[in-house]
Amino acid sequence: MRSRCESDRAGAAQSVINKVGDYAAAGLAVVNTQENEEYRGYVDEWQIGLNCTPGDVEDVALKLEMLAVDPDLRRRMGENNRTFAEAHFDRRHTYKEMVKIMGRLLKETPEEKYVL
Repeated sequence: MRSRCESDRAGAAQSVINKVGDYAAAGLAVVNTQENEEYRGYVDEWQIGLNCTPGDVEDVALKLEMLAVDPDLRRRMGENNRTFAEAHFDRRHTYKEMVKIMGRLLKETPEEKYVL
């Protein structure tokens, strides 16, 4: 039986939260223990780090070792993470996109136009 992390909590944040953007902007590879499927998908799709089984300390250790012994993998994943940050977390772009989305939503539901 595998060990569980003491800090493993059911019901932890299950959305992509702001600190993920901070990690990405740092341009470092991540060892992800989040259960959030959206972020796990980003980790795989963008190749920004390695996903672990949440709470499985042996899996976390294995993924850390993989990065520790392969500087080229760390570099590539870190560069990918920085590119990911620029694409998804640069407020100069993301806020404009949010305004567009809100505008479309308001146009689609005119009865809610005056709620704001």
